[in-house]
Amino acid sequence: MRESCSAAVTGKVTVPAYSHSRLSLYETCPRQYRYHYLDRIEPPDEAEAIELFVGSRVHQALEALYRELMRGRRLTLEELIATFRHLWEREWPKSMRFPRPDDDPSSYRALGERCLADYYARYEPFDGDHTIAVERLLVFPLDPEGEVQVQGYVDRLSVGADGVWRIHDYKTGKYLPTQQQVDADRQLALYEIGVRHAWPDVREVELGWHYLAHDVELRSRRSADDLAQVRAGVLELVKVVESDQEFRTAVGTHCGWCPYRAICPAWSHLVATEQLAPQRFAEDAGVQLVDRYAGLKAEQRRIDAELETAHGDLVRFSEQESLERVRGTEHVVTAKRASALRFPSKDDEARGELERFVKDHGRWDEVSELSLRALAKTLELARWPQALVDGVRSFATRVNVVRVRLARLEPEDE
Repeated sequence: MRESCSAAVTGKVTVPAYSHSRLSLYETCPRQYRYHYLDRIEPPDEAEAIELFVGSRVHQALEALYRELMRGRRLTLEELIATFRHLWEREWPKSMRFPRPDDDPSSYRALGERCLADYYARYEPFDGDHTIAVERLLVFPLDPEGEVQVQGYVDRLSVGADGVWRIHDYKTGKYLPTQQQVDADRQLALYEIGVRHAWPDVREVELGWHYLAHDVELRSRRSADDLAQVRAGVLELVKVVESDQEFRTAVGTHCGWCPYRAICPAWSHLVATEQLAPQRFAEDAGVQLVDRYAGLKAEQRRIDAELETAHGDLVRFSEQESLERVRGTEHVVTAKRASALRFPSKDDEARGELERFVKDHGRWDEVSELSLRALAKTLELARWPQALVDGVRSFATRVNVVRVRLARLEPEDE
């Protein structure tokens, strides 16, 4: 994440400058977004993820390669690798975080060197286009009023002999997306908007992703309509971000790389107890409460299963004996038979046909009902115009609700 909690000045008003990574962080976990961009909390966990470290060093080495080319000198492969190794040693942090405890740092360094060697072999002598800039910061407005500013660093910006401008992005991760996924990528589409803002006379722009671990380059182009949709989507997302009052946690695999686990309400207790001695762990109040709750839920499931069996036995007994009421020592059970209409469920294709049939006959309002859950979700996601949202909110009262859900610990939780 190269950008900091930056802002842009428009006239006399300072507004926050959003970026793809900033917005992606909100989409991944609103709480981490709040900690980083709004509260500006220094992460308690200062360890750097090895994957991010490798990517940063490869980016720096390629930046050095193209800066030398812009000066008229081409680094040899040996010089490029030497630059990478120097950066590796110089930037190595005090604490590094690996996916697995037994990971060998040298294997990650070898990965970075292989990425650079493959790239060098593919593009040498690097005369396929003219480099305009490397690590170029673009800052540009998304709305006519300039109230929403976007910024981003372009890894490399070039122009080919065909006059096409190209935005290059380097990726060192293992994941290789499909063509359909890069065609829908938001990051480089935003950069194209920024390039066209900075250089209005640019006619054609091509987006390119270099997946260095696979020695694969993927390319894509955006139409004016595509860029308009990206612009509208980001403006809508910014509206959601700026109206958020809660910044909820979102537990997922991404939590493994979050530096705020020690203070996050979804993780702080797990972090605090993972290093406790067995006796201290067993005495922890939270541990005891969860174990008691889990035991009671297990007992509830056993009782529910027995109840279901007893229910079936009673139904069969009443049918065999032609009874409507069956007595016990202190209780009596009534088992009355009746026919009932069963309509298609929401997942059934026939459900849509049924709803259309009722609507076509003008009776929908008589049998439809407002879904309060769907209404609340719509307001949270700011899908409606603000005036409508405000009007609906006037009917609501905010209450605090605690939902408790029991789940087994996953390996990444331990």
